[in-house]
Amino acid sequence: METRCSHCKAGFKAPDHYEGKRVACPKCKHPFVVTAFSPEDTTHPTIIHSAPLEDEVVDLVETLERVLEKITNYDDQDIAEAQTILRHAIAKYEGGLA
Repeated sequence: METRCSHCKAGFKAPDHYEGKRVACPKCKHPFVVTAFSPEDTTHPTIIHSAPLEDEVVDLVETLERVLEKITNYDDQDIAEAQTILRHAIAKYEGGLA
């Protein structure tokens, strides 16, 4: 199906089973709900935004960036710190973001 990001308006193809699911835009990384879109459509689908969800996604991305930084040029202490960061993130986001 054809769809597009509600934030940056980038268009792309998504498998049909993604319809109605919240995904991150491949271009801008902004979360949105996938809806079918035809380039001929002049109307825009209603997108439900969730500020708390978006804040959680930003927080999770920042956590993962910290882990990546720790393991890029790592030593044993960096690995231990990265493991601790990941354990805290897992505990915080257990049960999912949606």
